[in-house]
Amino acid sequence: MRFPLRQTLALATPLMALAFPQQLLARAPDPEVLELRREMAAMRQEMMAMKRELRSQHVEVQQQTAARHARTSHGTRLASAGPEEPRPVFSQAAPRPTGPRAPADSRMALSEGPVQSWADFKAASAKDETMQIGGIQIGFPKGRPTIASEDKAYAFSIGLLAQEDFGGFLGAGPKHGEGAGTFNKFTENARRLRLYLTWRYKDWVVNVTPDFGSSSVDGTVGLFEANLNYTGLRNTTLTVGYFQPRMEEESAERSGAFEFLERPTIVDLVRNIAGGVARFSVGGEHWEKRWLAAAYFTGQKFGDRNKDTTITDSQTGGVARVAGRPYLSKDIDVHVGAGATAAFKVNENSKGRQYTFSDNMEIPLGETSLLTSGALTNVSQIWAAGPQLAVRWKSVDAGA
Repeated sequence: MRFPLRQTLALATPLMALAFPQQLLARAPDPEVLELRREMAAMRQEMMAMKRELRSQHVEVQQQTAARHARTSHGTRLASAGPEEPRPVFSQAAPRPTGPRAPADSRMALSEGPVQSWADFKAASAKDETMQIGGIQIGFPKGRPTIASEDKAYAFSIGLLAQEDFGGFLGAGPKHGEGAGTFNKFTENARRLRLYLTWRYKDWVVNVTPDFGSSSVDGTVGLFEANLNYTGLRNTTLTVGYFQPRMEEESAERSGAFEFLERPTIVDLVRNIAGGVARFSVGGEHWEKRWLAAAYFTGQKFGDRNKDTTITDSQTGGVARVAGRPYLSKDIDVHVGAGATAAFKVNENSKGRQYTFSDNMEIPLGETSLLTSGALTNVSQIWAAGPQLAVRWKSVDAGA
């Protein structure tokens, strides 16, 4: 009679339990087996904890990758360097360097420009290489030599703009019976020799800029600006002192970065009604990424009473400007705006309230004023207003 192996084992197991109960009871509580079981349980818990940690790290890496992809998925965006005017930045290959410096680092550093807030100044200083001497840092933020305290609360900056003109009117001569005029055959003129001095305490900034040049005849020292600025409000600069308020796009161009050799004559005539260089101003400017607005109450220019000691009532006026960029793409950039300037009353001297429109070339190689209206008498008010429009298509600009 044959029994399958499975049935034999099933039958043998209970018989052994009945025959040898003491042996089974003795092996059940074996301390070595219990210790082994405890170690295996602890290892299982450690493995589960490591599995959970690896899973959480994998999820975190996926989230970071998705965030980077979202930031770089747009082809066009607006970028801003502190208080500078935003400019379009496109997803394209970076320009290849052609020398020891990158193309962005090879551009001319301009001393003129919007006043930086304390936060922007600290950010610019952090990007620039500085030399530490005790508690003093020496560096070149925005291209200007700057000495600052370690916490950037106190700082002093210096800058320079030098423009020298030389030339003449070759072969120019008068007609028969006429005077020769003051057109030099060869001469030179220091158009601008400005020394920019800036003191900072956190968001309070003082600018003083003497000008050793002249747009007409050099040889006298003038003043470009001397003002106090507060930059503690978001995207806002408040100014009081001798300043250059701007009412249109052309006058907003810095003298070290004109699009052309000189400003249009009509711009010089209009901007000097209540603005221009070294005009006493009280006001401010606020800007966002796509628009700005500025307004200033203005008074006389620096040196007016020195030039005419008979002035008994100084000029008052105002300048305002709004501008924006309603459309911006890789190939097209649109700028629109409007500006206004007004002299509520002009200077009053011994001859009454008079005003004279006059202008000369930006390169004054001759002493003859090429445009003048003569003295306009009994002037009550002068004002001007107009729109602004500029369009860029790829690398071609046009404005009005």
